[in-house]
Amino acid sequence: MKGLITILFAFLTLSFFGQERDFQTWYSFGLDMKLSEKLKADFGNEVRLRENSSIIERNQADLGIRYRLKTHWSFRVAYRLVFEDPFLESYSIANRFLADITYKYEHKRLEISSRLRLATDPEEPQYASELFSQVIHREKITLSYNLPKTTLAPYIAGELFFPISAANPYLSKYRVMAGFDYKLNKTNRIGISLLNQWKCSGKVPSSQTVVLLEYLIKL
Repeated sequence: MKGLITILFAFLTLSFFGQERDFQTWYSFGLDMKLSEKLKADFGNEVRLRENSSIIERNQADLGIRYRLKTHWSFRVAYRLVFEDPFLESYSIANRFLADITYKYEHKRLEISSRLRLATDPEEPQYASELFSQVIHREKITLSYNLPKTTLAPYIAGELFFPISAANPYLSKYRVMAGFDYKLNKTNRIGISLLNQWKCSGKVPSSQTVVLLEYLIKL
């Protein structure tokens, strides 16, 4: 285990060299509503700033519905409306769709979740294109722990991005993040995390350091 951590640390450290870098901030708001014992609806909006958090690059709004299949499994589909200005010229509008299948396991205060996502949104700077021209699948795993006698839950997560319809279906981007969720009361939560993102595509790989601020309401 120690050897794996050492290798991972060395890999992440070396990945910073020879890359274009940027500091970004992302602001996220979410609303979850329980419709029945197994069915939930959700709405989310996220604004992303780039170029050292000085320019709005993307504003995306999601509307989804989630169905709990079994004790640990759930399925979600969502529509996403994207406004983005990738090249600082003019904003474009795109319609995108997502489909998730998630597995969650809880043991006392520990929670492990794994999510597979199919999406028509590669989350790359681009003008609006054909709906299914850039389908990707994303694989994410999250480990969180609720600290005793608090509503604070630190977590770590990693995510991989793979194109499906592209001619080169190899790893195009990956993320590593760490942060915490804090439950203010029964319905309101906040989250703060630090995310590092590396893009493998292009002649010059790039990396972004992101501060993500989240606010969630659960009804």
